[in-house]
Amino acid sequence: MEKEFQDACNEFWFICTNVSKGLVREEVTYAKTMLEIHVRPEFMKMIEWYIGTRTDFSVSAGKGGKFMNKYLTAEEYTKILTTYGDYNINNIWNSLFVMTDLFSGYSEWVANKLNFAYNRKEQINVISYLREQYQTPVNERLTSK
Repeated sequence: MEKEFQDACNEFWFICTNVSKGLVREEVTYAKTMLEIHVRPEFMKMIEWYIGTRTDFSVSAGKGGKFMNKYLTAEEYTKILTTYGDYNINNIWNSLFVMTDLFSGYSEWVANKLNFAYNRKEQINVISYLREQYQTPVNERLTSK
């Protein structure tokens, strides 16, 4: 399971950079595809593992996480719901940042509970890159396409 954990973390962090590239270039459909088709499954997997470590893997979050609200705090569940943004670029950025924040906490928790190695440097570097991309002025974004 540790390899699956490592692979999920790597995929999550790597594809988050693709989401930001799409947002910087105002390629909304690409950014949404990367977020929903590639990043979200790894995000959901980590939530399931987080729930699993808290329940000795005795419950299921259900298909699409339909039961996760039973095993998370109301605050956690509400934050997860905010990751389901619309097509507005600022809202997609917000969804991405909430996802990375939650994923960071959950993955560190899971790694700690299961005694798995966790590449915190990758996490820090990607979050730093995302913040840098987000803060790039729009006129600079458009000229760097």
